[in-house]
Amino acid sequence: MLSGALASIQPVPALRNGGFEQAQEQAAPDGWRNASVPDAGYRVETIDVHPYEGRLAVRLRQDKTAQAKSPGRLAQALDVAPLRGHRVRFSAAVRLVEGDRPPELSMVIVGPDGKPAFANYSRPAPIASHDWAVYTVEADVDALATRLTVGLVLPPGRRGRHGRGNAYRPRAA
Repeated sequence: MLSGALASIQPVPALRNGGFEQAQEQAAPDGWRNASVPDAGYRVETIDVHPYEGRLAVRLRQDKTAQAKSPGRLAQALDVAPLRGHRVRFSAAVRLVEGDRPPELSMVIVGPDGKPAFANYSRPAPIASHDWAVYTVEADVDALATRLTVGLVLPPGRRGRHGRGNAYRPRAA
């Protein structure tokens, strides 16, 4: 599950469907998208097994037979206009469900040239626990930023290993 929040001095727009409570079974929750390469074999599914809080969580996983060389991504683009000139924080409760590839929280801020002005993941603390834990990514949003995206990334498998599940839950604060 992912528990996400944005914070700045002034009110900021909340994540859409931050608690994943608006969702179709076996699909990405409303407001979120599977931003993985289409043929990479990643799936996003809403689950009701052992959520962090509330009744649902989301799992990002790769099919066992997939041989993707690109990461799996669950993402939400936010309206960057009211966030310009502020520091933002994206926090999430995440756990490793199975498999051996730790997921990463992500925040990407795109500059006026269309290139990432900031791209940070939840390193140096890898998400490797099977228990829920809260992780955070923070950044200052430049006055000229054109896009801000937050979410979860599952790195591609190595040596035949596949990401078979990571659950998380966003929650706007």
